[in-house]
Amino acid sequence: MPIHGLTADTSRPPHLGRIGVLRKGAPHTGKGPGKDLDYFRFTSEKPEIVQAFIAAYGEKPTELSPIYLPYDLLNDNFSSWREEWVAGGMVHRCDGQWCSVWREGAGYSTCEYGQEIKPCPYADQPDEEKKCRPIGRLTVILPKLWMAGYVGYVTLLTSSKHDLMHIRDVLAGMKQVQGVGFRLYRESQMISGPDGKGSRARRSHSLVFIEPEAAWVRKQIADARAGALGDWAGREVPELIAPDETVDKSTGEIVEQPVVEAPKPEPKPKRRRRSATKTEAKVEPVVKTETTTKTEAKPATPPKHPGKPGHWTSDASSRIHFTAKVKRLELDTAAIEQRLGLKEGEAISDTNLTLEQAMAALDVELIETGAEEDAAF
Repeated sequence: MPIHGLTADTSRPPHLGRIGVLRKGAPHTGKGPGKDLDYFRFTSEKPEIVQAFIAAYGEKPTELSPIYLPYDLLNDNFSSWREEWVAGGMVHRCDGQWCSVWREGAGYSTCEYGQEIKPCPYADQPDEEKKCRPIGRLTVILPKLWMAGYVGYVTLLTSSKHDLMHIRDVLAGMKQVQGVGFRLYRESQMISGPDGKGSRARRSHSLVFIEPEAAWVRKQIADARAGALGDWAGREVPELIAPDETVDKSTGEIVEQPVVEAPKPEPKPKRRRRSATKTEAKVEPVVKTETTTKTEAKPATPPKHPGKPGHWTSDASSRIHFTAKVKRLELDTAAIEQRLGLKEGEAISDTNLTLEQAMAALDVELIETGAEEDAAF
């Protein structure tokens, strides 16, 4: 059964134990921390493990690769706090505002559920004046030490805020870290910081960097591409046709091409429609004119036959002109005589045809009727 406060803590991940520490600086001196180094310094409580490390990676290694992370969760592999230390050990651990561990007498108290939260004693002070300094711990596996027979974890210690932010950003951006090979290395960069005279200056600092192996990155890209393509994965993707555009090489801008309009088609000739009004034609039933000279004038309009309403009458020597509107075609005199059934020398007035019957036989509509004597005949 677990012991409360000793073995009942389920927040701690299982681990094999620490066999060494990777440090960024030289050993402590009597006046404080040693100077910053540009390589990893390995320390261990067992000298034989230190010798195995030097044999595998060298005395002053600037790069350790590949390394592996033992846990799948970010916080299990990497922790970052503010801690206050004295000669007798740690005084308190906090996040800059509230303490998670603090010393009480000869022991330590932790912030557990239901307990009163203890504030950091330096929460209201500037970062430069706080006695609790940033500290980060990255737990790694060095395969070459395992192959040499020394199984356990190695902890990388760093107090650089640039290291803390970089390591956290890289690991937080990965969905999976366990089983992935990483490259851990040191590299110098110019960093702006206080110069001790109330101003800031840029100085060179050797920082810690971590990045996944290129093989893992290529695998992630291939998997992402396969997922994005779906059924197209492994198939030849059709080549896209480049747009018809011109790029200004000096500015990189796309130059707009003038728009060429298609020629407009020539308008079709309008078809002449037949007029709604039908062609007027002068239809004149003609009678044979006698060669004798006319001696008296004919009346302007022939009187209607008294015994036959609707009929026209006139002398045989007279000619009646009809102004009519032709429905289908214009007829000459011979055609008129043929349609009306006139005999040679016979006039319309000599027949029993009414005006309506004559127009029906000629297939015409009457616009205006009139009768007059043709003096020329």
